[in-house]
Amino acid sequence: MGAVLTKGPELHFATFGKKWRLTRADIRRYLEPILAEHGHVETKTPADDARQLRFNRLLGFEETGADEFYVHLTLTRLPFSKDTPCQL
Repeated sequence: MGAVLTKGPELHFATFGKKWRLTRADIRRYLEPILAEHGHVETKTPADDARQLRFNRLLGFEETGADEFYVHLTLTRLPFSKDTPCQL
């Protein structure tokens, strides 16, 4: 099971329990509307979570800042289209 939370350009995603795979269609379904409305997507990752940070960077998020708890990231475009493979 997973949860996707959004508020304006901000997006947060979490999984619970059994491992769950996020598909390219899922990524497009959640990110494209935010990109279309706000021109970017914002998220943050716990500073000590290397796996999540790697995943966000593979999606195309770029680091915009950090504090003692979080790395702040912004995405301005998807790194793949319907004709280009996702690198995840």
